[in-house]
Amino acid sequence: MRTTLVLDDDLVAKARALARLRETSALLRAALEALIERERAASRARRGGGGPGLEAPPRRRPASA
Repeated sequence: MRTTLVLDDDLVAKARALARLRETSALLRAALEALIERERAASRARRGGGGPGLEAPPRRRPASA
């Protein structure tokens, strides 16, 4: 998809330095992937950290204690 964006030059320069990416499209792709992963992790945390088919880890103490 092609689109026109207005980006803060300083913010882009800082992101390029941190990510070590020269191309703007690669930088934006990495930023979007990081955003998606962060939001997925936050969503999992709100749901208790589990997912379909996952079992609760064993407890160190008996549940009745």
